[in-house]
Amino acid sequence: MENCVFCKIVSGIIPSRKLYEDGQVLAFLDINPIAEGHTLVIPKKHATNMFDIAEEEAAQLMRGIKNVARLLEKAYGSNLTITNANGRLASQLVGHLHFHLIPRRENDLFAKADEVTAIDRRLKLDSAQFDAVLRKILEKK
Repeated sequence: MENCVFCKIVSGIIPSRKLYEDGQVLAFLDINPIAEGHTLVIPKKHATNMFDIAEEEAAQLMRGIKNVARLLEKAYGSNLTITNANGRLASQLVGHLHFHLIPRRENDLFAKADEVTAIDRRLKLDSAQFDAVLRKILEKK
C-alpha cells in the first residue's frame, strides 16, 4: 500500500532495525519503545488488521511471532507481553496489521498490557542505544 509506513519499511524506503525476516514476515525494533527490546512483527504483504489477512498468512505470521519471541526470551527472559490492537477504537495507530512483543521486567513502567499505546511513557533512545539493543538481541541467536 502506497502510504503505509510499514509497507515502506518492508520495501526498504524507510530504514529499520531488523531482528527477524523470512519470506512472509518482518520484525523490527519499535522506534517508540515502552521497554528495551520492544519489537513489532508484521506480515510483509499489506493487511490492515486480523480481518484482512488470509488464514495461511495469519499462520505464517504466528510462526514468525513465535520465532521472535524466542529471540527476545534469550536476550531478556521469558516474561513477554504480546499484543495487537485491531482497529482505530482499539488504539491501532498504524493501518497495517502488527503485533507488539514487549520484554517485561519486575517493576517496569507498564503494569498493564493496555498501556502499550501510552506514548508519553515510552523510552527515548538515540541511534547508538537502538543499535546496542539490536546487538544484544541478535548476539543471543
